[in-house]
Amino acid sequence: WSPGNQTTQSITVNPNTTTNYTLTVTDLNGCQANDLLTLTVNSLPSILVGPDKIICNGSTIQLSASGAISYNWNPLNITGQNILVSPTSNTIYSVVGTDNNGCTSSDTIEVFVNAVPTVTLTPTLVCVGHTSTLDAGNAGSTFYWSTGETNQSINVSDSGNVSVVVTSPNGCSGFGQTTVTLGGDISANPTTVEICSGATTTLSAGNPGATIVGRPELRRKQLLLLQQGIIL
Repeated sequence: WSPGNQTTQSITVNPNTTTNYTLTVTDLNGCQANDLLTLTVNSLPSILVGPDKIICNGSTIQLSASGAISYNWNPLNITGQNILVSPTSNTIYSVVGTDNNGCTSSDTIEVFVNAVPTVTLTPTLVCVGHTSTLDAGNAGSTFYWSTGETNQSINVSDSGNVSVVVTSPNGCSGFGQTTVTLGGDISANPTTVEICSGATTTLSAGNPGATIVGRPELRRKQLLLLQQGIIL
């Protein structure tokens, strides 16, 4: 065999370029014959999937390969030039492409997954004439409330649904919503009551369904009235 100067019936070769091999065969009688073999080396396909990608958790992104006629993607083990992926953590995808000559090559791409802000807003009860604070958390993010405000926390005084979109520095957005309920109006009408000594009477705070909370000095007065036979 030439080139290589090997003398076995078969040889193993690994040329980088197209190469002509000449075989000279000699029989038992010393007669010789020559043959020529051209081994064509095809170039490997250039497979490209582009730069690494960044997505928000819960999102889907399309990956596309080029440079071949068929493609196989791992670790998904699916075929196709374009695929949709929804990783929940940073993931490296590799694709093997095969060209018309049956030659294969590969490329890789990593998809980085950023967290989405978690927004927790609890239902809120606001007393008439007062305010309550709603805090979207996630300091350092940007905020857009349904009220038009853009601070991390806002004060509310009216009933209704309140929502907020929180966008983190990495560009991922989370949504939160809650209901604000306005408490009932408490009426307090001072009344003067007169009773005879030794008699009893009943004092009512009104506002059924409400919880009556007295101050310590009022409790002492209540005890004194009880001692005098007045029922509260």
